[in-house]
Amino acid sequence: MERTKAIVMLCIVALLIASCGTTAKATNPEPAPAAAPAPAVTQPAANPAIPQTVIIDYKNKAFGAPMPEWFMDALQDDYDSFKEKFNCQDATVFKIEGKGANLELVQSWLQNAEFNYQIASSLQTLVEQRFSGVLSNKEKTQKAIYASTTKAKFAGFQKKTDFWAQQRIIDNVKNTVKDEYNVVQFYTINKELYEKLLSNYLDTIIKDFDSADQKKAEAMADDLAKELSNTDLSSEISR
Repeated sequence: MERTKAIVMLCIVALLIASCGTTAKATNPEPAPAAAPAPAVTQPAANPAIPQTVIIDYKNKAFGAPMPEWFMDALQDDYDSFKEKFNCQDATVFKIEGKGANLELVQSWLQNAEFNYQIASSLQTLVEQRFSGVLSNKEKTQKAIYASTTKAKFAGFQKKTDFWAQQRIIDNVKNTVKDEYNVVQFYTINKELYEKLLSNYLDTIIKDFDSADQKKAEAMADDLAKELSNTDLSSEISR
């Protein structure tokens, strides 16, 4: 009998020891090995030598509006979607653009830009190209073309809209990152009215030519005014 009790007691002690060992393992599990950090993902540039431009903010983005397609096209001097959006297919567009690190400052530059000068400055290259090879290279003729920027009058352009985008320019060669605002204003004008203004503009230039150049230019003036009235313009202000 005593021997049986002793065996029973030994069994009970063995069970208690086993139970304690199991509880200790459950309460204090061995720590799991730490997960390896995820590798950084780098998007390779199509051409690392060309700076990457990423748009990080734009007008009305905070209200959930998408980046307008017409604006992206207009930055490339493609105004088809702009004219469709604002129902001005029969108008000529003048885009004036400024860039800088401060949004309000760039907007101020555009607001205070000498409007007639900006348009005439944009036209100047087109007029010079059209007259190139036809008129002489006399100093008087060249001065008359360049002086036109201070005499031109282009009343009739109406502001249609404006837009801005904040861009981040990443230069992998120079290892630099630059943020800047691109602010753009869009003006339109009726083509018939614009053609009349261009005729006056060309007359102002031509009257200061030498007599031989005057005759040649006058013969071209009407066609040139019509051609230019169908040519959208752009100008950029930099500070």
